[in-house]
Amino acid sequence: MQRATLPPVAAFRLQQHVAVLPCDILKEKINLGKKANPMRKNHCVLLTILLLPLVSAGCNQVRYDYTNLTGKVSVDGTALTTEGSITFYPQDAGKGKGVFTPIGTDGFYKAEKVPLGKTLVKVTSTRKSGKKVIVFGQEMDEFVSALPEHYNQGGIWYDISAGQTELNIELTSKPQP
Repeated sequence: MQRATLPPVAAFRLQQHVAVLPCDILKEKINLGKKANPMRKNHCVLLTILLLPLVSAGCNQVRYDYTNLTGKVSVDGTALTTEGSITFYPQDAGKGKGVFTPIGTDGFYKAEKVPLGKTLVKVTSTRKSGKKVIVFGQEMDEFVSALPEHYNQGGIWYDISAGQTELNIELTSKPQP
């Protein structure tokens, strides 16, 4: 395996803690020892200064409209008492990413950066069935869905709007048309 090395001039500049511009290294390789034009160096520095904010402008920024939501999940009017989770999936590509958040044993949740617009909301929750199962040779509790069966296949569509801060999710034991 060959070790990558910097050109001697670049390594010398790094040792002196002087900023090495990519165009400097390229110029020195191309010129092969010829004296560089000082005006070109000024243009290179100016170009680097101008491009740096553009390159780093979008770092760690959310690039879609969103809101923060809180709410309660209930089944037939009773708060969900088993832990679970909610995932918000935006319908349109490029309108955001899926947001996952836990549901507490009191049925309440808090979701941050939920994309605006038509969103598929998938609720999951499990409970112990009271039976034991063998998993990899060990006896464990069996878990089953704590939600009505018709919610296990898909989700519920909601339209999330700007300024909305609360979304209570009311599930019913009977399928709705």
